[in-house]
Amino acid sequence: MSTEANQPDDGTAKLANAIEGLVSKHGSEIGAIQTLLDENLKYRDKLRDLKRDLEAAKAGAVPDGAVVLSGDDLKAYEALKALGDAKSIGEAIEAGKAAQTELGAYRRADKRAKAARVAKANPDILATLDRDGIEYDVEGDGDDAKAIIVTKDGETDVRTPFWEFVGATWPALRTALAQDGTPAAPAPRFPAQPVLSPRTPAGPASVVDIIKRKRQKGEGISL
Repeated sequence: MSTEANQPDDGTAKLANAIEGLVSKHGSEIGAIQTLLDENLKYRDKLRDLKRDLEAAKAGAVPDGAVVLSGDDLKAYEALKALGDAKSIGEAIEAGKAAQTELGAYRRADKRAKAARVAKANPDILATLDRDGIEYDVEGDGDDAKAIIVTKDGETDVRTPFWEFVGATWPALRTALAQDGTPAAPAPRFPAQPVLSPRTPAGPASVVDIIKRKRQKGEGISL
């Protein structure tokens, strides 16, 4: 009497059917076994190839944190690498920043001095009042030139005539700024004059003096 435990499971039944099919196809059990061995060898070769491909892929994989560059990015990296090591490049960048800052300060000072010259303002006092948020400009040329103070209203440039800006921003310093710093011409110097002795005006001649003069001249004296 058969029980459920003696019944083959579905997988076993399929395997048995497959073996019977191979035996029937090849005419004997030996032919069926040979076919199975050949297929097994093919699968083993395929598995070995897959394993080799996997190892090669692992060897060529990008490590964690690494970046693969190609195309224009690779060209840019090669050009940067030609400039030197990271330290040299960093020092060059810092030197460039310092030079750019110095050039910007020089240009600002030059524009401020030019605006002061056109406005006939004292450049030294204007330099002490200089601050961020103020730029200087000159409109026109020659006698028509006008000094302009440029400020910002959000993203918009506000251009105000120099003295109008001074009156609104630094009213107490307008007089000082108006002194353009040109030294006054020295007063003319004359050569020192010798001190003259005071002259005493001559008074009327006395009687004694008259007599003396007459005697010197041999004239007679009449009383």
